[in-house]
Amino acid sequence: MKLIKLTKEYKDEYLEMLKGWGKVEDYKKQSPFPLSFDTSDFDSFIRQIEKLENDPDDHFVPSSTYCLLNEQGKFVAMSNLRHYLNDRLKVMGGHIGYGTRADMRSRGYATKILELTLLEAKKLGIEKVLVTCSVENIASNRTIQKNGGELKGTIDWEGRMTNQYWINV
Repeated sequence: MKLIKLTKEYKDEYLEMLKGWGKVEDYKKQSPFPLSFDTSDFDSFIRQIEKLENDPDDHFVPSSTYCLLNEQGKFVAMSNLRHYLNDRLKVMGGHIGYGTRADMRSRGYATKILELTLLEAKKLGIEKVLVTCSVENIASNRTIQKNGGELKGTIDWEGRMTNQYWINV
């Protein structure tokens, strides 16, 4: 398996992943997770992702977007690594958001992409990473725990009970 930054060379693989993702609209609330961006002009889409990494606007912090390729070269998961936390991310969202396409779940890909994204956080000098997920998302809670997540607490975020985990990298 290989973690790569999303670039225009991977257009076909990314668009194929979206087909197997599931309900993309469920993730649109999680900006800057790139599923919320319009991919009809893929070059513009990639420029948006590059802008988030290098020069985000006032609503975002710098972030890097990664995709996980499985052994067959298929995009199976993606992650977004926020380089630091603003006030909102300290409560909800944390440093890393990740997800696995619906037709590839329960195969260990979420655990792997979180593991590899944690290594990218370490390269940025981030020593302690905050990762959050819904209390009800048993799979995500287990994924975070497998990667060393220690439960900090649970909060009510706009009616959704959310676990906050810290991971030492």
